[in-house]
Amino acid sequence: AMTEKRLAECRDIVRRVRSMEVSARDNVASCRHTFDPSTTAGFLLLSEMSLYETRLRGQNKREDDQRHFQEKRDLVAEQRRIQGQRMKAITGSVLATREKRAADSFGRIQDKRAARYHASDQKWVQENQTFVDCTHHRVERDAARADRLRLNRSPGLMTQQQHDDSVEHERRSQRMIGYGEDAAERSMNVNQRNMMVGISTFKKIQRQELLERDQVCAKKTAETLLIRSKVDNDLSNSKIRCNQQKMKKKQAKAAMVVRIQSHENRRTQPEQKISSSN
Repeated sequence: AMTEKRLAECRDIVRRVRSMEVSARDNVASCRHTFDPSTTAGFLLLSEMSLYETRLRGQNKREDDQRHFQEKRDLVAEQRRIQGQRMKAITGSVLATREKRAADSFGRIQDKRAARYHASDQKWVQENQTFVDCTHHRVERDAARADRLRLNRSPGLMTQQQHDDSVEHERRSQRMIGYGEDAAERSMNVNQRNMMVGISTFKKIQRQELLERDQVCAKKTAETLLIRSKVDNDLSNSKIRCNQQKMKKKQAKAAMVVRIQSHENRRTQPEQKISSSN
């Protein structure tokens, strides 16, 4: 809008300059002598000075408009450059944040996977170690029993201290074996219990889902039946209204026929009386 306004002003100035030039040429031609600004007096010099000032003003205005247009174009280019740099920085920060988030997520997934594998390996190692310990204790128990039987074949060869140590060792071995077997049994019971809990939980969830689905189906069926009953009621009501309207039309038509007949009878009765009198 500003550019159009400036162009209109420039066109007005050019039009004024051209009109002044024409008037100056006409004035010079009317004087019938060569125009000389230094010797011409009166309105001719003033008109030429006005023409010069108008040209100078138009030139200055064009220069100002050109400078203003250049400044505006530079300002727009600078704003676009700043906006581009800002958008580039924002895009870079967003991309960096997304890459960091993706890297963190991938690292967490890898850590969970490694922890799961490590936990399964650790569980297997513990079970294997329990089995090895139980086997070792069985071997020691069998060896101690064999030694005790071998020593007890000949009484007097084994002192009371040796017998007490043997009994204590046997008790300790039995206790260790019991601990190992109890640990294995507890581990097995825990696994079975976890499995049963998981199965029961899955069955409960499945039963709950089936119940919810049945409830949704029942609700939809009830809504469908309700809508169907409403539609049936609307249809029956519309049929009743239609029949009532038809009956009213028939009654109105019959009443109209009766009125017409009564009117005809009233009109023909005087004629019959006249004819009968004649």
